[in-house]
Amino acid sequence: MIAISCPGFSMTPFEKMLTLISPNFRAWEIIAEGMHAMSNIEENIRRAQDSFDIHFKVHAPFSDLNIASLNPKIRESSLNQIIDSIRVSSDLGIDLVSLHPGHKSPLGAYFPDKSAKTNKKSLIELDKAGEEYDVVLALENMPKMWISLCADA
Repeated sequence: MIAISCPGFSMTPFEKMLTLISPNFRAWEIIAEGMHAMSNIEENIRRAQDSFDIHFKVHAPFSDLNIASLNPKIRESSLNQIIDSIRVSSDLGIDLVSLHPGHKSPLGAYFPDKSAKTNKKSLIELDKAGEEYDVVLALENMPKMWISLCADA
């Protein structure tokens, strides 16, 4: 099954993207950003599941989030937004959520080991949420840049 995914889709209303995607693809990985934040489109997805022959997967939000943040409030907010996407996905019967690892912030660049440790702690917490909601999480590898964590397996 060939799926489609693009962050730019999240800037177009869900219903319009669905009418463009569904004739050409059997699966769509929804990027849970912008207009496609999961809590905003939950009912749209429910209706689409009943009316269209298309499977959905989800990519957790990533803009302005950092699960490796050394600022505890930023880290907690980031985790909460991702967990909310996992929960809504589970409620909709969507069994796979992709996510980005955290990244080094400007402060984290001075403490890369602490950033990596915080990232791992967050991923363990997210794994527990995935198990709780019976959703498989797929960790996306990142390009090799100074900011990146999880650029290598």
